[in-house]
Amino acid sequence: MEQQDRVVRVFISSTFRDMFRERDILVKRIFPQLRELGEERFVTWGEVDLRVIKFRLSPQVGFVAGDSGTVLRTADAGETWVKLATATDQKIMDMGFPSDETTGYAVGPNGTILKTTTGGHIWFSQTGNLQGAMPSTNITAVFFPNGDSVGFATTAKAGTQAQAKHKLRSGAENDGPGKA
Repeated sequence: MEQQDRVVRVFISSTFRDMFRERDILVKRIFPQLRELGEERFVTWGEVDLRVIKFRLSPQVGFVAGDSGTVLRTADAGETWVKLATATDQKIMDMGFPSDETTGYAVGPNGTILKTTTGGHIWFSQTGNLQGAMPSTNITAVFFPNGDSVGFATTAKAGTQAQAKHKLRSGAENDGPGKA
């Protein structure tokens, strides 16, 4: 009988402010040991660090996002999760939904801005849609005041604590792939 590989994915949730030391121990010491044990047993090991959880307007529909462009969506209050395809392999640092669960933004390092108008089923790049930010800018947060189509993204220059706020518009003028 042929041995089939199995895949195990572990999702951890942390931010830069919490679990920093614990996450480092997991990633640098524990996970490599588990990966090695898994290889001996034909198990592929992978971890994904989730950095944001959003349940915008409903306790039923929510999103989690993190490393490697990972975005997961639930429509049943977290009982089940579906992995969604995104247009990036960058870390997702934050998500914002201006007025409903269909239109949303995800942001991250290296100027990463993703947009969905399909409730997260399709995410496309909005790089260049942040006024005054350079492509290498680390975007750490996005916020839309309730019902407002103009939001704000917080950026940090790599290696510094300096932050700036930039305007981000939600609307017809940037609703498609490649439109800034």
